[in-house]
This record gives sequence, structure tokens and C-alpha cells, in this order.
Amino acid sequence: MCISTILVLDSPPYNLHSTVCKRAVSYLIDFSPLWDTMRERNITQYYLLQNGIDNKTLDSLKKNRNITLLTLEKLCDIIGCTPNDVVRFKK
Repeated sequence: MCISTILVLDSPPYNLHSTVCKRAVSYLIDFSPLWDTMRERNITQYYLLQNGIDNKTLDSLKKNRNITLLTLEKLCDIIGCTPNDVVRFKK
């Protein structure tokens, strides 16, 4: 889906035209190993919140959105696991 915008100005350049296209986003990362690891170790989302993981980060994890390596390190430290127990990459 593309949205076109034309701005008409009083001074040069008189017409500015821009097009913004929204693309379907497919993520290559999958955090399902995190939820499995948490289930195995009886760790709750509330526990993560109490130990420095914020709501925005939890939302990103649930939606398979990017997180920083610092956040990945913090998750591994809190849970006591390796990055492979938190994330996998899809092809």
C-alpha cells in the first residue's frame, strides 16, 4: 500500500512529491525458544519485569521484533541460559 503526498508551496520548489510505501514485514527471528525455556524453568513474565525487563521489551519479544544484544544478555543472565535458549533464526 502506497500513500502519495503533494505539497504546493509559494516558493521554489513549488511542488514536492513524496510517496511512502508500507510493506508487509516478515521477521527472521523467533523467540519461541524463550517461552519454552521459561516454562521449563518456571519463570514468569512478572519475574522478568521484576528483574529489569520492561513491558516494551516483553511486547517486542511476543511479537518477534528486534531486541538489543544487551537485552539478550540480560535475559540470559536472568534466566540462566544461553542465547540459543532464547532466540532462533528462521530462513
